[in-house]
Amino acid sequence: MGAGSNPAGGTFDILTVRISGRLFIWRKKMIQKELLKMPVSDLVPYENNPRVISPAAVDACAESIKQCSALDPIEVDENNVILSGHTRRLALMQLNVDMADVVRYTGLTEEQKQKYRLLANKTGEMTGWDFSKLERELLEVDFGDFDFDFDIPQDDDAGVSYIDSLMEDGFTKASEKKEFSVTFTFPVECEEEIKGYISENTKEPLEKAILNCIRGVMEDEDA
Repeated sequence: MGAGSNPAGGTFDILTVRISGRLFIWRKKMIQKELLKMPVSDLVPYENNPRVISPAAVDACAESIKQCSALDPIEVDENNVILSGHTRRLALMQLNVDMADVVRYTGLTEEQKQKYRLLANKTGEMTGWDFSKLERELLEVDFGDFDFDFDIPQDDDAGVSYIDSLMEDGFTKASEKKEFSVTFTFPVECEEEIKGYISENTKEPLEKAILNCIRGVMEDEDA
C-alpha cells in the first residue's frame, strides 16, 4: 500500500492486489490539513450548532484575544463551514478583526464532521482543575482589567472541607422540578473513601447531613 495523488487535488491511500494475473486497485482519500489566513467574513457557521453561545462567552474570548494576541485557529471543512470555533469567530467580529488563522480539513465524511463538532465541545467539559497548581499560576499572572475569576476551594486540617466550597457554577437552578443538583469538589486522595461510603450507604445520608448542617447554621444565625 502506498500514497498517491491526482490532478484534481487530494492525496489517497492506494492498495494494489494482484489475483490470478489481474490487478485490483483500491484507493481511499486521506484527510488533509491546511493552515491558512482567511477573511472572517468567509467563515460559515454550522447551521445546526448545538452549543448556546452567550454574550459573556464572546466577551471573555474577545478579551483573551486582546490580552494574549495568540488565538487557537478556527477549524473548518473544505466548504469553510466551522468545525470548531464559533465563539472565536464572534469574538473576532466583535473586535473588527478582518483575517483569522484557520485550519482547513478536507476529506472528512459528514459523519466525521458531526462527531468532531460534538467531541470538540464535550471533551472540554470532561476536564477539571488541579486547584493547588491553579492557585500558584494565578499568583504569578497579572490579568489586568480582564474580569477573570476562579473560585478556589480553601483546604484545612479536615481534608474534606471542600464540601463547604459550593461553587456558584455548581448549582442547577430549580425550576418547576422538586429537586436540583449541586456539584462538590474534593481532594483526589479522598476519592476511594467517599466513593466507598456512597457505595455502602447511598447518597441519602449525605444529603440529609448537608441539609441538617445548613439548617443548623441558619438557625444559629437567626438566634
